[in-house]
Amino acid sequence: MSPSRLMDDGQQVRGGTVLAASDAQSDVDDLGMMGKFVATLRGHVGPVYRLAWSADSRMVVSASKDSTVKIWDLKTYKLKNDLPGHTDEVYCVDFVADKVVSGGRDRTVKIWRN
Repeated sequence: MSPSRLMDDGQQVRGGTVLAASDAQSDVDDLGMMGKFVATLRGHVGPVYRLAWSADSRMVVSASKDSTVKIWDLKTYKLKNDLPGHTDEVYCVDFVADKVVSGGRDRTVKIWRN
């Protein structure tokens, strides 16, 4: 994993900065606080472009070249929801209140109730 692929959300959780990274093998690595490796979240079949944390830091959502949005449970490190719906790469994603919003190359914005 190259340093240029490392994404820092900048969120502060229990006194540490949460970091996550994606590599060409479509894994999402939760590096945890202070750079200590915590888990690898596997499920995408294409590169991961964007990650966003829920307001309570219990979930992370990922957007991928594989046209899917996935919600991950950060307590169990398991896939919580798979949100297929885009017909092309998904470039952006975020939690907004109780919803997940994403946008992609298919020129659509999708909104899901979480």
